[in-house]
Amino acid sequence: DCVVVCVPAPDALAIEGLEESLSEEGRIVLRGVRYDSRAVEAHFFRTDMRRPLAEAFGGATERNVEEEGKKQEEIREGVHLISFQDAKRLVADGGDDSGSEEKRPCAVVVHGVAGSKEISEGAVDRALATITKRSEGEISASRLHVKRIFWSVSQMIMPMEAVVADPPTNPRMQVLEGTVATDRSDAPIGGVEARGSNLIVAGDFMTQSSFLGCVASADAAARRVVASARAR
Repeated sequence: DCVVVCVPAPDALAIEGLEESLSEEGRIVLRGVRYDSRAVEAHFFRTDMRRPLAEAFGGATERNVEEEGKKQEEIREGVHLISFQDAKRLVADGGDDSGSEEKRPCAVVVHGVAGSKEISEGAVDRALATITKRSEGEISASRLHVKRIFWSVSQMIMPMEAVVADPPTNPRMQVLEGTVATDRSDAPIGGVEARGSNLIVAGDFMTQSSFLGCVASADAAARRVVASARAR
């Protein structure tokens, strides 16, 4: 059997029995990987904001207003990126906008700058007013609800290759592997009885912080599982 763990490094370390099942190098990687933290907010607006937002995003799903602000020598205080959820839903629906889209509130998700613990509504209103060419008063008046969360584990800033000076390349180090000791009857991995099992820890922290990095590590984990099964 194989146990595959695919979570951020801090969450993997929090799983009872996992860390001691890895090699010393594997433990060093998990302890050394670093993420930034930031505030994230979902803002819901009346349907009259859908058109100006759609025009502002121009078919795109995200706008990095922090970078745009730097190019225009403006400070978009506290706001890093804004994603237009309606555009994302349209992509997920295959471009079909014939449903109930016009009847439900439109939404954007606002990402704060790295290290932010909150984003002021004033900063959000100013950023949205700039990209939609609407007044801050119009933005504020159209807002229906705000959902706020704090991501203590957000974007990766130090992946495995920044922790390990010379990672192996044949095969490439895209997952961490370990074995759960057979004589530890009281050592489940995340509640799963895993005595004598091969342990595989995967995640984009082993490759790069992107969807491609996630796929690369997942593919490596799947290949390790297949190789383990064939060897038995």
